[in-house]
Formats: sequence, structure tokens, C-alpha cells
Amino acid sequence: MDIDPIDLEGYRRLETRREAREAFDRCLARGRRSLKLFDDSGEFWGLDRKAFADAVKALLDRSREASVAIVAHDTGFVERHCPQLMTLLGLYGPRLRISPTDPSVRAYDRGFVVIDDKVVLRRPGFGQSRVFVDFDEGEVAAAAKLLAELLDGALPGLSANVTGL
Repeated sequence: MDIDPIDLEGYRRLETRREAREAFDRCLARGRRSLKLFDDSGEFWGLDRKAFADAVKALLDRSREASVAIVAHDTGFVERHCPQLMTLLGLYGPRLRISPTDPSVRAYDRGFVVIDDKVVLRRPGFGQSRVFVDFDEGEVAAAAKLLAELLDGALPGLSANVTGL
């Protein structure tokens, strides 16, 4: 991930969805290796946007080792409203994974995005627009560990040839 002068702030609190999406898009555009995302549905981050699908494609095209893992309580939003992401799922196979959470963690309501294991964007609650952007190595590592646990416990991923349409 390339350094942006705003990264030198290390930690930022964003109050609106617009600010959060702008930070998400900016960080994702600079990603080189991985995107790991846990959310209730992905709607907050705009996974249905063409810009998001284009950024995922660009990330996966940068390297054969690049990967994207999305874990959501409800993958129905992705299945019904994200046809470009579902198309990418068919094209990039195992390097793009979209999985529902195990029912045992459905009450967990804090979202995380980790890009390249360099930055974490945290949502303290799914009902809030507030997001914290943090480049602290310890905070990023803690979020990455939690995301790895959620991925390990997730249900089987979506298939590109099954949609909710």
C-alpha cells in the first residue's frame, strides 16, 4: 500500500457514510494484496457500486496472490444487488470469497475492513455511520485476527452461478 499524506495522521474518526466510503475507496484503490471485509450485508460500503467492483477487479489483477474475502451476516444483499461482484466471483474463483457468517455469531454487530494488513476501518455498530480509520499495527493485527476467525467459522461461500435474482 502506497503512503498517502493523510495516512500519517494514523487514526481518524469519520462521522458520515459519505466520509467512510471515500476513505474505504481511497484505501482500496491503493491496496496491493488483500481486502478482508466483515459487515452485516455490505450495503454500508456500497458493494453494489460499479466503482467497488472495478476496484476489486483491479486489486485481483495486480497479482496472482491478491485475494478478497467478504463475510456478511446476510449475503442476500450481494446476491440480489451486486451483479458485477457476482460476475467477478465467477472469474476469480478461489481468490474472491463471499461467505455468510455462522449463525452463532449473528449477534456480533461491529464491522471491520482490513486492506493489505496495513489499515483497518472499524464500524463500532451496524446501526451507526461512524467509522474509525486506523493504521496502527496493533489495531490492524487485532482486526485481521478477528476477521480470520470469522472467515474460518463462516458457512460455505456463494457460488457465481447461484444468485438471488
